[in-house]
Amino acid sequence: MFKGGFQTRLRPKETLIDLAPLVDVVFLLLIFFFVTSEILPLKSIPLQPPKLNLEATAIPSEILVLMDRFGIIYVGSHKRVTTLSDIALFLKKELSSTEEEVNSNKKIKPSLLVSVDKEVPYGMFLSLFSTLYQTGYPIRLVFENPLS
Repeated sequence: MFKGGFQTRLRPKETLIDLAPLVDVVFLLLIFFFVTSEILPLKSIPLQPPKLNLEATAIPSEILVLMDRFGIIYVGSHKRVTTLSDIALFLKKELSSTEEEVNSNKKIKPSLLVSVDKEVPYGMFLSLFSTLYQTGYPIRLVFENPLS
């Protein structure tokens, strides 16, 4: 064995981290945030809400017309199912009642909000569009689902 090895003058020391400066810095930051923050309560604006007639019913200014990929047509927000041959009569009833409500309140003419599935054949879309066009009401085409 080798007996004449190297000697080192390094002694193992246990070093402890002094936390006093860290506590001082945290305390100074805490004082800084207290001094710069607003202690006063937030100011509020007094608002008077309008009085609503609770007996009045909502008047629809738009009627949804949806066609799914199977050619089934849903009309209105309650999704009443109808076919292409019956949609003209159904819309006349729906629009006449809506128009009476709208005219009694001096509002605008209701419009048809049309959304068609992308898998519907173009011919079926044209048949639906021409039927809706013949009603004489404004038509708005929707490219996203209006119910989502």
